[in-house]
Amino acid sequence: MNPTADCGREHYQSAHWVVNRTSSKLFGPRIFSGCVVYGEQVRGNYNRGYRQIVRSRSVMDVVALNNRERERRRQPGRNVVTNQHSSYTDAVIQKYDLEARWSPQVIAEAKKLARPASEQFQRQCLDFTGLPFVTIDGYDARDYDDAICARSTDDGWLLQIAIADVSHYVRPGTVLDKVARSRGNSAYFADRVIPMLPEVLSNDLCSLRPDEDRLAIICSITINSAGEILKWTFDQAWIRSRLRLTYDEVHQYLEKRTERFYPDWGKAVCESLDVASEIVRARQGRCTGKSRIDIDFPETELALGDNGAVEAIGYRESNSATRLIEECMLAANLCAAQTLAKSMDRAVYRVHHAPSPQDLIHLRQVLQHFGLALAGGQAPKILDFNETLSVARETLGHAQWVEGLVLRTLKQARYDSAVGPHFALGFDCYTHFTSPIRRYPDLVVHRLIKNILGYDRSTRVDTTDEQLADLGVHCSMAERRAERAERAVSACYKAQFMSDKIGQVFRGSISG
Repeated sequence: MNPTADCGREHYQSAHWVVNRTSSKLFGPRIFSGCVVYGEQVRGNYNRGYRQIVRSRSVMDVVALNNRERERRRQPGRNVVTNQHSSYTDAVIQKYDLEARWSPQVIAEAKKLARPASEQFQRQCLDFTGLPFVTIDGYDARDYDDAICARSTDDGWLLQIAIADVSHYVRPGTVLDKVARSRGNSAYFADRVIPMLPEVLSNDLCSLRPDEDRLAIICSITINSAGEILKWTFDQAWIRSRLRLTYDEVHQYLEKRTERFYPDWGKAVCESLDVASEIVRARQGRCTGKSRIDIDFPETELALGDNGAVEAIGYRESNSATRLIEECMLAANLCAAQTLAKSMDRAVYRVHHAPSPQDLIHLRQVLQHFGLALAGGQAPKILDFNETLSVARETLGHAQWVEGLVLRTLKQARYDSAVGPHFALGFDCYTHFTSPIRRYPDLVVHRLIKNILGYDRSTRVDTTDEQLADLGVHCSMAERRAERAERAVSACYKAQFMSDKIGQVFRGSISG
């Protein structure tokens, strides 16, 4: 739609079409003072011919059309102009056709799962409740799907990663499973989360909350002093997390030099974290510069006030605690992938191929303008990329824009039923195993591993080539859709934050 001319005190915009009569309310953002652009095309049928004047009062309003009233009167509906910041997310959810509500059938099925496990089943599982497992997440996390503990052994260390056993509760073919598959993953916005599973599961029954017995799949990894993985096992067990820790808390503990023990945490937890930190140093030392692309791109963090508006924008940067958890999860995912590859022709893998020759040409053209180069010809290795990034940091003082350029050059990772390499991580095969609460591929990987190990042979798992290939395509598309929606909401909030700063001058770097 094209904005209309200035009409005095108020500006108007003609809505040339409306969408999807089944929706009770349609949203469109107002993009500059006085004029409204209403109704980005949403999936579904739309009807050309309805025309409606939309009136708005302030920058960053969101316009909602009451669609049901229009249907009753056979006329375009009344307009509602709202400055509720959550309406940004409402509009994006509708635009990307995200499932944000639970049907009564899903809620009913989820509530039935809250029954205690039978004594017979409890005896079938190992009892790891005495081990000092802890969860380590962001301060605002509500679902805890992984916990870790570690100890020294005669030939190195034993690292144990406990992942919530969602597959025990969400069975193939159930209503819950169908909805989880349809969503594909949880979507995270500044003001809310659209979970893949109902909260009774994601935040309670499956969540590894402290001081509560929870069912988990344990990946126990034996690692030598050189950081090499020697062997691993997967077990179904009960655990009881000792503490819910945050990244900042663990980072402060690991970096603290005057006192290496927090009485409130207990000796066992502190010793476990110390050992885990040693493992991470050994693992990272083993692969420094050669097997992983060294990109640490900070994540934008929006701080919302009580009124829902953005009060501050910052970065969520990595620290020793985030790197510790990342290394543990990488190890568990790698072991899961190798378990699948040894036992099945087809499964669910996370595949990331090397950049295309055309993308490499474009990357080198841009780098050349800044006196940078990328070695390796048509098939540069990870070491070549890391050397370029290192030179950029030394000569330019920072490499954030170079990191962004490299990220755009790399292909997008995807889910695939065939074994394939993960270029950026330097693995011959890789999968996602560690987040079954928020990613459907992880849930399927749990089912496959349990089936391989004989824990749950009675459960039907879709394992035909066609079924697994379709799953990979669907989950990759769902992931992209959620990412686009998350970026769109973030952009709306950033625009709202800057809307009262028009005319001011700021220093910045052009990174794309």
